[in-house]
Amino acid sequence: MINHTPRQSAEKLFRMPGVEAGSNAEKLLNLRKGMQLRKRELRGTEREIRNAARAEGQPTYRTRRTTR
Repeated sequence: MINHTPRQSAEKLFRMPGVEAGSNAEKLLNLRKGMQLRKRELRGTEREIRNAARAEGQPTYRTRRTTR
């Protein structure tokens, strides 16, 4: 029971806000979800680029994002 209560508090703290009625909040929410998804996808791509650069012996500061 002790572990359950802090978890609920953390979930409430970091939960996405609900959609407000009558505004473009739903569109904004969808936009944010899409941005988060793209960011997650880029992390894997950037990791692969860094690992490839390490394997080739190149410094990682020269590798840059390939997509925007």
